[in-house]
Amino acid sequence: MEKVTGEVAVKFFHLLLPVVLLNLALLPTPAVSQTSTPDLVFNILEEQDIGFRIGSVTENEDLLRNLTQAQRRQLRYGILDQSRYPASLFRVDDSTGEIFVAKRIDRESSSCYRNPECRLEFNVAISSSRIVSNIATVVVNVADKNDNPPYFPAQSSGRVTMEMSEWATVGTALKLSGAADRDYDRNNTVQRYALTAHTDTFSITDSNNLDGSSVLDLTLLHALDREVTSTYTFAILAYDGGDPPLSAALTVEIHVTDENDNSPAFHNASYTVEMRDEVVPGQVIVQVSADDHDEGENGKVKYQFSSLQRELLQRKFHVNQQTGEITAVSTLPAGVHQFVVEALDGGNPPLKSQTVVTVRVISSKNNAPFIQINTLSNGSNSFVEIPEDSGPGSFVAFVVADDPDEGPRGDVSCQLHGQILRLDTLAGKGYTLTLQGVVDRERQDTYNVTVTCSDNGDPPLSSTKSLLVVITDINDNPPAFTQKAQYSHAIPEGNYTERYILQVTAVDPDAGRNAEVTYSIEESVNPPFRIDPHNGIISVRGKLDREISPVIHLKVFATDHGQIPQTGTADVRISLQDVNDQFPTFNQSIFEYRVSEDTPVGTFLGKLAAYDMDEGQNGVFEFYYAGSTDGADPFVVEKNGTILTSGALDRETRDSFSFTVMVRDKGLPPKTTYASVVVTVLDVNDNDPLIQFPVSGNHTIHVTIIPESGMVLAKIVAYDSDAAENGSLHFAILSGNEDGALDIDPSGGEIRVKDISKLKNKNAYKLVISVKDYGIPQRGTNTSIVVDINYDNTTAVLLQQQRDRKRTSDDYIIIVAGVAGTTVVLSAIIIVAICFIFRQDRKYRSKPGAVNNQAGVTDDGEFFRNLNVPENLSDDEKLRPSVDEEGEIGSGKPPKDPAEHLYQNEPYHLDGFKRLHPEPSNFVRASHRKKEVSFAGSPTPCGGDEVDDVVFRSEAGSPVSQGYRNSGSSFGMVGSGERGDFFKQQHGFLGKQ
Repeated sequence: MEKVTGEVAVKFFHLLLPVVLLNLALLPTPAVSQTSTPDLVFNILEEQDIGFRIGSVTENEDLLRNLTQAQRRQLRYGILDQSRYPASLFRVDDSTGEIFVAKRIDRESSSCYRNPECRLEFNVAISSSRIVSNIATVVVNVADKNDNPPYFPAQSSGRVTMEMSEWATVGTALKLSGAADRDYDRNNTVQRYALTAHTDTFSITDSNNLDGSSVLDLTLLHALDREVTSTYTFAILAYDGGDPPLSAALTVEIHVTDENDNSPAFHNASYTVEMRDEVVPGQVIVQVSADDHDEGENGKVKYQFSSLQRELLQRKFHVNQQTGEITAVSTLPAGVHQFVVEALDGGNPPLKSQTVVTVRVISSKNNAPFIQINTLSNGSNSFVEIPEDSGPGSFVAFVVADDPDEGPRGDVSCQLHGQILRLDTLAGKGYTLTLQGVVDRERQDTYNVTVTCSDNGDPPLSSTKSLLVVITDINDNPPAFTQKAQYSHAIPEGNYTERYILQVTAVDPDAGRNAEVTYSIEESVNPPFRIDPHNGIISVRGKLDREISPVIHLKVFATDHGQIPQTGTADVRISLQDVNDQFPTFNQSIFEYRVSEDTPVGTFLGKLAAYDMDEGQNGVFEFYYAGSTDGADPFVVEKNGTILTSGALDRETRDSFSFTVMVRDKGLPPKTTYASVVVTVLDVNDNDPLIQFPVSGNHTIHVTIIPESGMVLAKIVAYDSDAAENGSLHFAILSGNEDGALDIDPSGGEIRVKDISKLKNKNAYKLVISVKDYGIPQRGTNTSIVVDINYDNTTAVLLQQQRDRKRTSDDYIIIVAGVAGTTVVLSAIIIVAICFIFRQDRKYRSKPGAVNNQAGVTDDGEFFRNLNVPENLSDDEKLRPSVDEEGEIGSGKPPKDPAEHLYQNEPYHLDGFKRLHPEPSNFVRASHRKKEVSFAGSPTPCGGDEVDDVVFRSEAGSPVSQGYRNSGSSFGMVGSGERGDFFKQQHGFLGKQ
């Protein structure tokens, strides 16, 4: 039963399959270029045999998935649209699904031609009666096979004809289209080219175009010669890369085109013919013939006589241009007729060759010898030109002597008349005329030479021929200047626009261009000089300065115009005459001299120096004194520049002089220059020191206050008008200070208390003071001064208080030092306390009416009991003492002259002044100025007020004792190094400047 059922099913499938295939065929068929993913891909070579098995549909398991073997055996296969390309190229076994080649597959003839890929795609139907139908997409990639040989598409006949000139240069290339190959695979396309012949003449190279086609270059390797090889035939072979390679051949025929590179060639180098003198006009004498290996017009030959002989020959001979036949135009005289015939081709330009034709005409009667002189130079045989540098043996001309007579009477011998040339036999061909000696055209430029030839006839006959020998010039002589020695000329210096100097002339014994002369100046010469190149005139345009170059040497040249120029030289000396154009010039703008003030009149001080670049009188100069703005000077300037003193010098009167000097030359007009002279007068120790204080009548100093060590009691005021060491002073006490209580500042002259313990009260120190300078020799003077020490008991008490306070201060210092060693803080507190105590004490004492219990003074009047102050004055007036008209103290009138001293000769007693404090540290020494009184107050270190020491003045106004002055004040209080609290009542002052 099952078997029957299966058979029925098979039969049913066979009946149903056409219907299924028809329906499937109606479905759209994918194009060849479809790029969807195929079910099966096979790769084959083109040109496979029909029936070649490609593969099977069953190789793709995915198409038969989930099918049993029994179901697979029931499957049927068929190609859809079998009649259409590319499905028509294949067939499928309907039961096995195997795919075979049904038709020849040629990649180059299908749609795959020139495509990188040849992809043939078709569909195979898979069907069964019991399963759903399926379609398998099959792709067959057809690979290229080397089944096509190369071919030359541009030359379908397989032959090409080309031309190349025989004058083509090496490297010239002929272009050809290259071969092609239908195969696509690169290895199957054209790979190389080769030549079958003439590889020594041509080479082949190829290059590709953008479209894939190729171009061949046939390159010439060596020169061509058409007359040797007119045609080159060979084949170009193109090989592909197959194994074995396929090839194609292209026959190439290259014709070498003719160029006119061959001259006609005569068959004979010369033609000789003999004939009797019975020749008639038109008779052919000889025929010349020549060949030309070129072709066309380049190979056509015509004949003619030489252009140099044509006019002479046309009266005797005629040549046929085409045939080369030479015929007689007239009867020919006996003798030898020799001429040149040319053969020309038809090229452009034509090429030619020559041959010599000799026609020997034999005379039938006795004839005189015939002489022919051939110079081979200028076409004329009557004269010849030879250069003068020709040496002995140089060729001049050929001499041919001939006698048309037959036999011995035709023998000829020749002789020469003239010593410059020599006649030599030329081996039976005539004679040569050669130069016998050396010629010099400048000595003799022409020679006449005569040749005489005689035969052996009876009687002998002779002929003569003359030749003029002309010696041509060569440039063998340089131009020579007519003046052998140096050219010389003198002109004034100056700035010229154009000035003639001189003319030089040169002569060249040569001839023609060799004798033409051009003049020039050496290039290294500075303009302004120039020379006319034609006439040799030298001129100047510009500045000539004798001071820079007094003599100018020029080198001038005369050059001829020969092919190799010759040059002559000459020296030109130009002397520049001086013009007064230079100012005399001092060597320096300021002359400085130093001279001692004791120099006597007429002493040499120095010598001025100057120079003038001019010469002669223009360069001679003299010096003069030109004056001074300060008046007459004690100096004289001599014409030679010497400076002498003309008057006495005193440095103290004038220490320097400045005046002007001038230097003037003797040119016309003269020129002048000025300079300055500075004379410094050097000091000589010629002045004694001058003492301004003390002076006679005012030389006593009264000290009525308590002095202290170092206090200035007086100042010796002196000066020296000399300078430097000569004016520096030294002070010394010569006598009166035997106890050593006083001393004097050696440089300042200040008399001080040296030792207070040695100072005696109620004592007048009569001091002798020496004042000397430091000059050599030393100069000095002496003076005397009285220092009167006189203070009362109150002052003594104050002195004792001062000593007690000094001891107390010493104790304080010891205590402070001890405390400072323990602690810095405690030390500072003690110092502040001490300052406070002193401040309170000073304030108490500064009040009006304050009582100083230590001194025993109970009221203010006691302080001033020795001042002799009128009782009717107020307290303020008492504190302002003044000077009356007679200079007495106490009148209350202002002084006539504030510069006069307040105290004159009366001693000013300050016995009641009480010293309260030592000298403050912020005070400076007041300077000793004339007519100066300074009173000033200044804060003390603890806040009090300070008072300057009194400045005593003499009646002449000179200070006699120096006090102390606050550096920041212009006022001072009277005192003697003391504090000023007790001088000051509120803000009143004892006095002011």
